[in-house]
Amino acid sequence: MRKHISVKIISILSAFVMAIFMFAGCADKGNGEGGSTSSNPFTTTTRGDVEGGTHIYNVGTTNEDFITNGKTEYVVVLPDDVDYYEQTAFNEFSTFISEATGAVFESVRDSELTDEQIAGDGKYISIGDTAIFRAANIALDKSEFGDGGFIIKTVGKKIILTGATQYSTGTLYAAYELLHQLVNFEVYTADVITYDTVSTIKLPAFDIKDIPDFPWRVVNTGMTCTDTSTASRMRMNYNRSPGSTTFQMTLGGATHHTMQHLIPAADYRESNPEWFAKNAPESGEIQHCYTCRGDELQFKLFVGTTVEKLKAETIAQPNAKFANLGQADMPYWCNCDECTEVRETYGANSAAVILWMNEVSEQYYAWLNEEYPERDVTLSIFAYHDTTEAPAVKDANGEYQAVNGLHLENGVTVMYAPIEANRIDSMYYDDTNLPDNNSRYTEILKGWQVVADSISLWIYGTNYATDAWITPFNAFNAIQDNYKFAKENNVYWFQYQRRNSNSDKNGVGFMNLAAYLDSKFGWNVNADYNTLVNNYFNAVYGPAAQTMLGYFNALRAQFAVIESNSSFSRMGETNYVEAEYWPEPLLKQYIAMCDKALAEIEPLRESGDAMYDIYKEQIVLESIGPRFMLIEFYGLNYHQSELLEMKTEFKSDIIDVGITQTAEIATATVGELYNQWGGFER
Repeated sequence: MRKHISVKIISILSAFVMAIFMFAGCADKGNGEGGSTSSNPFTTTTRGDVEGGTHIYNVGTTNEDFITNGKTEYVVVLPDDVDYYEQTAFNEFSTFISEATGAVFESVRDSELTDEQIAGDGKYISIGDTAIFRAANIALDKSEFGDGGFIIKTVGKKIILTGATQYSTGTLYAAYELLHQLVNFEVYTADVITYDTVSTIKLPAFDIKDIPDFPWRVVNTGMTCTDTSTASRMRMNYNRSPGSTTFQMTLGGATHHTMQHLIPAADYRESNPEWFAKNAPESGEIQHCYTCRGDELQFKLFVGTTVEKLKAETIAQPNAKFANLGQADMPYWCNCDECTEVRETYGANSAAVILWMNEVSEQYYAWLNEEYPERDVTLSIFAYHDTTEAPAVKDANGEYQAVNGLHLENGVTVMYAPIEANRIDSMYYDDTNLPDNNSRYTEILKGWQVVADSISLWIYGTNYATDAWITPFNAFNAIQDNYKFAKENNVYWFQYQRRNSNSDKNGVGFMNLAAYLDSKFGWNVNADYNTLVNNYFNAVYGPAAQTMLGYFNALRAQFAVIESNSSFSRMGETNYVEAEYWPEPLLKQYIAMCDKALAEIEPLRESGDAMYDIYKEQIVLESIGPRFMLIEFYGLNYHQSELLEMKTEFKSDIIDVGITQTAEIATATVGELYNQWGGFER
């Protein structure tokens, strides 16, 4: 296979942690040299399977030759007006199938085929909306498949693969699935791509219909937000890459907290002060006043200006399909009399945004349907910070009802982002008898479900404490259950905010594993967790898979110890970065595990195997957290020269693995960390 590619409490439980550590390090070997099978005693899933999407895979065999001794007679057919995703589907398929088999696939356009060739039984792979696809009379319901669903079907000797919509990511995903079926193609990280190397393949009999459980799936990591190739290969939507391929419309250059950029205070505050929050600061992130202080004319002007700006962005971004008109990322709201009156009338600040958005969406969709009837663009607003609550109350039967019948119209989705919720446990963790439960946040969701026809969910799998992004965080208790919760609640867009910088491809604390699991559960919430984890460790760590899996399980054991402390809060900004949680001997054990893993891959370096550098990077990446905490918490236990050496090696390695930020704020850089340590040369 080719690969691209409280102190007291902790002291009492120390023996327990080490026992788990040793147990985890003795995982059974799976198939193949260096294989590892997860024996993780900490389950991530408390729910059984839920009703998911459509994942129908009927794959048989034929006697027809597809590739023989690295040669093929098959030709790929593309539409004459081939779009970005169709062309990329061909590029990716032809590149990887050639690397795996040696076969070279040429492409032709529809117009190069005769009617007889289109209707006949020639050896073609049809990608996208081609004449061959249309001649096959395969009906695809756009409302069912959405943007990401696809089919792969063998018709005679032809293979037909396509999504259902114009400019569809589904067509590209179909190409990746075809690669998976033919050569076991799999993407784990930006640098770890695996596939079988074979020279002969018989034509499979495909009848595949696969529709993701969520139409839109976004994970905030550098690997998937701005790296368009990796995001696509992992079947995730990317939303922070500039250019015509981004599905999410940028408004004033921003993707989420867009209103301060679309209608900036610098351009409009002096002439239209009513558009901005009465209590807004002079500078910084400025909220708007969605009632425009009760001035009807100013309200109409604010709506009209927003619509005109939105029209311009829609024209400039012809392939965008989603636009979030989101408030500024600051926890305050306009305190003018008119906004206060709306809040008192409807019971929620969000009512003012809904009333405003109903006017915006009415005008915008009237224009879009007339000028661009072929385009589907979904608009969104935030339920976040001061607009978290829905304008809904329970009736005598305990059922939520919208206050005064207020409803978010025209299919606009509400992006619910419960930033203050428990991030360690899932949204299912809502039993009011449990500490730090999520009952308040699940109740808020129920309220939104009667106010809006479409719900999107933004979940936090990170924290923002000092140095949080170079230390471990328990992202794994909740991960699969949150996807199941979202599916059971008919979520339209699911976004998991992870912790590494949008410009850093790697994330400390097994965040790359989290992103891989996100990619799988976002597509199919019922995917098997243990199988995915086993596959990941075997692919990403090679001969060191068993050791690194043991390290991962040991970290999870320590998380369980920390979380059992009655003074530990699970809500909102959970902070694991405390010396009392990480005894020095435990940190040294983690580092020793990473050193052992490096020794296990050393023969690859000696033999010149290209995978050595990839395995090494991922192992060193996971040593960053314990090494940082050893220096930060216990540096005074070491001689000055030894400490300097530890810091110097840390700096070298953190640069090599590409980590630039220690926390979310712009000033929390690795360079600033060096300055805090007193500065030293590499």
